[in-house]
Amino acid sequence: MIKRSYLFALVSTLLCVGVAGAQFRILDMVADRVTQKYQQSSDEQLWQQKDQPKPAQEQEAIQMLRGDP
Repeated sequence: MIKRSYLFALVSTLLCVGVAGAQFRILDMVADRVTQKYQQSSDEQLWQQKDQPKPAQEQEAIQMLRGDP
C-alpha cells in the first residue's frame, strides 16, 4: 500500500513538472518573438505598427490575458 502511495506521488509530481515545463517553453517562444520584433524593427516602423489596428486573434489573446491574471 505504501509503495502505491509513493508511486502515485511520483507520477503526480512528474506530471506537474512536465506541464509547467511546457508552459515555460511556450512563454520563451513568445518572448523570443517579441525580442526579435523589436531588434529587427526601426523606431519608425514601430510607430507605424502602433497606429495600425491589431488583428482579431491578437485582440482576443490580449482580452483573455487581461481577464485571467
